[in-house]
Amino acid sequence: MPDESQSLSQEHFLIESLRRLENTAQDRLAVRLHLSKLRAENRKPYHIRIAADFLRPLVEKHQGQTFLLSNSDIVAILRGAPRADLDDTVDRLRYLFADDPLAEGDPSEEAGKFSSCYSIDNEFRSILLVAERLYARARERLTEASKTKPKTGGELRPLEAGHLGQLMGAINSADLSPLLRRQPIAVVVPGAAPKPVLWEVLADLDELGRQLIPGIDLAANRWYRYAIREAVLDRLLVWLSHSGYKASSDPLSIDATVAGLMSDQFLAFDRNLADSAKKRMVFELQEIDVFSDLGATLFVRDMMQDRGYRLCLDGLNHMTLPMIDRPKLGMDFLKFRWGPDFELDTGSARGRALTAAVDQAGAARVILYGADTARAIESGRGLGVTLFQGGYVDSLLRTAGPAAAAGARPAARARPASGKRKSRAG
Repeated sequence: MPDESQSLSQEHFLIESLRRLENTAQDRLAVRLHLSKLRAENRKPYHIRIAADFLRPLVEKHQGQTFLLSNSDIVAILRGAPRADLDDTVDRLRYLFADDPLAEGDPSEEAGKFSSCYSIDNEFRSILLVAERLYARARERLTEASKTKPKTGGELRPLEAGHLGQLMGAINSADLSPLLRRQPIAVVVPGAAPKPVLWEVLADLDELGRQLIPGIDLAANRWYRYAIREAVLDRLLVWLSHSGYKASSDPLSIDATVAGLMSDQFLAFDRNLADSAKKRMVFELQEIDVFSDLGATLFVRDMMQDRGYRLCLDGLNHMTLPMIDRPKLGMDFLKFRWGPDFELDTGSARGRALTAAVDQAGAARVILYGADTARAIESGRGLGVTLFQGGYVDSLLRTAGPAAAAGARPAARARPASGKRKSRAG
């Protein structure tokens, strides 16, 4: 969701934009997406970004503006947009949220509306009043937030050694299965429907922290996050054992550590898993872990691949990817993150280095994650990437149909007897 102070300005800019159009409103439409009415689990920041990204082609085509409001609603103003085109875009957006009651709500009732459309020329006062109310409510929320925010100690505290021991103890005794979900890694190429090839089993580490040790910032120390990742790996292994993973199950990608793959817990898991099932599992290792003890990494690599598993080097970015020789390192996959600074001219030296790195590693061996917008997909394709992971990929699979959408379903729940489970600690 947009930052409160920034999104309050979005309400302000919406009002100002409407006032400027008062005398030139002919052919102008305004559409409001009532995303604030979605269930909380369907109203995450990446959901809002994806919805805005879906609107972008229509907004750009019709010289429009988009406003991301602090309550998660989106308002777009368009010029000369055929109503049929607008309705088609809204219907596709509605389908993205098909599992939310709002998508099936009665549009004739205000509470059930997924969207509202206004002719600015004919309904100028109505849409302006809506914008002014949205601005007033945003100010009220900011005022209330300032009253309830603690004067001191309101910020998250960094994770310290004492906290780490407390968190480890909580992880060892907690049932983490409600936090587990699956996110697809899919082949996305022009002219073809996206096709999931792996499902990463992960959980929200920040939510894990909020539930097990409130008030602590787990992101503050990278090494502590690594230790947490190691602690939760064996929990996932027990979960997999109890879920009856086999050769016919979906291929999985699992966040792991070098030490975790040498643990007694993993060796016990490996002994009880059929060889045919091992070939359907990829274990992701963070680069900070891999290169902190390369000897141990190479030992684990050989052991894992000898057993039929595949390994992925995770945690890379557009600066570090060109430094990795995947064939020489012996990793099956490389995984790097998209970010705003990723959009580089492919003709530049850095762009050429990235393209060459993807080509050397193999287009089918490089995964671009954090692909939450169409722009991220376009940027990756420009480098030759074909494997993507992120919120926008999830939305493409949902619009592609039920079979593909199954790739983004939550992880099946399974309670281990005693022992442990997992969360994405990246």
